[in-house]
Amino acid sequence: MNQVVEEIMRIHRSLPSRPEIDDVEAATSLIQNVEKDDQNRLDAIDRQVKSSEVPRELFDVLREMKRGLVRFQSKEQKREAAKVLDLESAHVLFDELIQRASNCIASPPSSNVTTAKEPAPAPVVSPASLFYSDKAPVKSKEMFTRDDTFVSKVKSSLHSDSFLAPRKPLDSTLEAKKLNGHDGEKMTLIKLATLIEVSAKKGTQELNLQHKLMDNLEWLPDSVGKLLSLVRLDLSENCIMALPETIGGLLSLTMLDLHSNRISQLPESIGDLLNLVNLNLSGNQLTSLPSSFSRLIDLEELDLSSNSLSVLPETIGSLVSLKKLDVETNNIEEIPHSISGCSSLKELRADYNRLKALKHYLKERQINTHIKIPKPTATKS
Repeated sequence: MNQVVEEIMRIHRSLPSRPEIDDVEAATSLIQNVEKDDQNRLDAIDRQVKSSEVPRELFDVLREMKRGLVRFQSKEQKREAAKVLDLESAHVLFDELIQRASNCIASPPSSNVTTAKEPAPAPVVSPASLFYSDKAPVKSKEMFTRDDTFVSKVKSSLHSDSFLAPRKPLDSTLEAKKLNGHDGEKMTLIKLATLIEVSAKKGTQELNLQHKLMDNLEWLPDSVGKLLSLVRLDLSENCIMALPETIGGLLSLTMLDLHSNRISQLPESIGDLLNLVNLNLSGNQLTSLPSSFSRLIDLEELDLSSNSLSVLPETIGSLVSLKKLDVETNNIEEIPHSISGCSSLKELRADYNRLKALKHYLKERQINTHIKIPKPTATKS
């Protein structure tokens, strides 16, 4: 019997370390978000209407290729998260098997006892059902460890190490430091999702992810909306292309730095960040601002430089607390008259645009302007 027990222990030790609960929660949430986004993208493809000039067969080929790309990208995005859930499922299975083994060892021999009950047959479990599947929804409650109280019993019976090392509580401080890129290694999507889970539970107020995300990480998980205590968030110098609508849930946020990314459009929920004081969007690919921008009435500093803006919305005048506005290096031809509503404005930078004239209300007010107006080209007689 000792040889069998040793073999059981050896097999269990061969498993990689069990994921932390926060890792499992992050992986579960991430996969759910990816699958939700996939469905939205597939629905959008299905809604596309064929032009009368395009043959049906050619149009169908295009749509099928788009669907294939969505599925391929989905698998790539879920790859790391799926590994975490696979490993957790393996540990859950081994927990159950070791529970049976410990019960067998702890129970006295029953071969000579006529009243002893036959052991319940082991449940028949399909191997495919033990691990994460693309087709099956992930349920986080199925991913947590079973009761490990039997471990001490097995240890005393075998006079050896216990089968399982109980999962230690996660030290949020240490984990956040480890995940926050202090070792110089850039963060993958699953590490970012885990950091969000840890930070949300800890009530983190400041998160610096400047130049710390992998280059292929182009979007943020929806779970970023859980960071309700966050006051300062730096996501600058990454390759982010889009922000989730859930970003609007960060109601405590006063500083958001997104400079030097690839963002081409902001979600309407950006206007829900009512406590925002400093917003840096420079060095992106913005062509317009959402109408909800007008709700950011506490905003004092706004940097929109080095984008592709051709106009500033009339709603810019609603930013009554705005003190500094930088729109340098865009394609703006005119500063809207509504900017006179920015009663707190002290500095306006608008060099390297296509401005033709400086409005009189900017000249009259005591605003430190940095605007170069190109001289009209002299016409030859």
